[in-house]
This record gives sequence, structure tokens and C-alpha cells, in this order.
Amino acid sequence: MEFMADQDIKEAFGNSSWTADDRYRNMMLHYAHAADNVLECGSGLTSLDLARAGVSGVALESAADWAGFVEGVAAGMKVEWFDFKVIHAPLRDFGLYEWYNFETGRIYDFVVCDGPPRYGKGARYGLMPRMIDNLAPGAFILFDDFDEDVPEERDALGTTVVSAWQALFGITIEKIYGDKPHRFALLQVPW
Repeated sequence: MEFMADQDIKEAFGNSSWTADDRYRNMMLHYAHAADNVLECGSGLTSLDLARAGVSGVALESAADWAGFVEGVAAGMKVEWFDFKVIHAPLRDFGLYEWYNFETGRIYDFVVCDGPPRYGKGARYGLMPRMIDNLAPGAFILFDDFDEDVPEERDALGTTVVSAWQALFGITIEKIYGDKPHRFALLQVPW
């Protein structure tokens, strides 16, 4: 059964300037429904989509007030979390980058990467060095805000996050969607 993004959740969620578009949401649901465990980096409308679809996994959120907002909208919409939940995980400094203060024994075969915020130290780079042992071989990563030049990434890494992942971890770009500056990409872990 194919899950499609619900418009009622999008309308109730509000925050239209920061919510994912329907193409992104539908692609996310397509891959999430086929996955055993989903890791979402950042939370929001897509977290509600994942919960409503009944997938197993977790959304990491660095801002406690935003995690509370997402849970409040879910309660108002009567979205049941089942085996998917939002976890407040403050960012921790790992030198070159910041990443969520989160440890797990789960293996994830699909990642929705829309956090931490791109303007932070190392932007979203921390996903690979911090979670590499928790990613299944062949795992897919849906990477939002795929832009060629983000100053915060270049300052910390000397390149973009995805370029660094390609060079250091062998990540492949399967496809890039949309037009600048609102592109997203489907990436894959090779091992």
C-alpha cells in the first residue's frame, strides 16, 4: 500500500514557509514505508507524516520547544505515534561539527536528513561520523536543502556536506530533485 502525504496535516501544521513540499513528503513516505527503521534528523510536518504512516523509527530534534510544538500538533490532529517518536536531543560539540546527543543500538535503513540547521557548526555533516555504525548497508538518505554552496559547511569542512560524505564515506548521489535553491537529493550508503 502506497502512503501519500495528507493535506489536512499540512494545513493544521501551519509554518508554510518551512514545511516540506508534497513531492518531498511523498518520496519520503515511499522510502519510509519500505524501511524497517527510519531515522529523521530534525522534526516537523514530516514527523507527523511518518507517524501517521505507522513506520518504526525516531525523529531527533535539537530544540525542546519545537519538539513540543510537533507533539502538540500531533495531539491536536489525533496522530498516534505507534513505533515512531520525536526525541529532544540537544546538539553536542564534536570539534569539527555539532550533532545530536543521541546514542542507539538500532540499525536504520532510511534517513530523512533535514537537521541539524544548516547554519550550525558543520551543518549536517555529523550524520555519517556519528551514525555510521547504525546505518544498514544500502541505506537511503533523503537530504533536504541540497545546495551547492553553504558558507557554514565550507567554513567547517572546506566543502559541502555531501561532497565530504562522498569523499570520506563513499556516499553516492542517486538523484537530485527540484530547482535551486530548493533542491533535495536521494543519497545511498554503499556498504
